[in-house]
Amino acid sequence: MIYQTLQEATKARGARKIKIVHVGLQPWEAIDMDLDVETVKEGKRHKPVANFIKEPDDTAPDGDTWEDWLQTHRIELNAMTTPDFIDWLDGKMVEHGASKLIPPADVLTTELNQRIKDKVRATLIERILREAGLDRQIKAAVKAIKTPTAAALAKGIKQSFKQTLSLDVVAPLLIGRADAIGTIVRDQQMIAAVDLGRRRSEL
Repeated sequence: MIYQTLQEATKARGARKIKIVHVGLQPWEAIDMDLDVETVKEGKRHKPVANFIKEPDDTAPDGDTWEDWLQTHRIELNAMTTPDFIDWLDGKMVEHGASKLIPPADVLTTELNQRIKDKVRATLIERILREAGLDRQIKAAVKAIKTPTAAALAKGIKQSFKQTLSLDVVAPLLIGRADAIGTIVRDQQMIAAVDLGRRRSEL
């Protein structure tokens, strides 16, 4: 149906002016190739088939027309192994006078130029970064960053505990300092308990 819809006229447009070659797998062809046949449940509605399915004079293996046979049977392309599929497709190309599909010269030239450009770019980037000592610069920059000690971190957070700190500011400081976090939490709990006791004594 796809081939017929693409080539022939429809309610929305006329027939295509270019000729579309149909290289689909026909049911009688698949039977001759001894491919596995799948049995499917017949639907409530009749499955439409292309006109060329109705044209052959021979019948399906069960004696029905190919149109009726396709209502309850199907054969997929993946029923072939990869080598068989390639051989079948090559045969179809030869059958229609095209032994091998070769892109136009301008397409090949454009693709080649792009691949050369990508290869040269990757080579130059790798060389420039290596000569600039990228790894050495990263190591030096990381070493120059001063990270607070656990005690300093705890003290700083206590002083600004009531202020809202964004996660992207606090998270880097907390990485690898789980011990400091535990101390901070316990200290804050103690501060809150003492403060609550003091308020109750004042009542």
